[in-house]
Amino acid sequence: MKQDILKYESKVWQTADLLIGAGIKQSDFPKYMMPFFALIMVESRFSRMGDELKDRN
Repeated sequence: MKQDILKYESKVWQTADLLIGAGIKQSDFPKYMMPFFALIMVESRFSRMGDELKDRN
């Protein structure tokens, strides 16, 4: 699972660089980045659920 999350590392840094370039203060990052992290968590949960369903069959 850790490997699944790490595949997004470069995208997270690219997004942070984009926000800095757009003049967004680092203190405002959470309101921009939290939806992104939430999607990563949902994808991870769906992936695990899919693996569990495959193992049951």
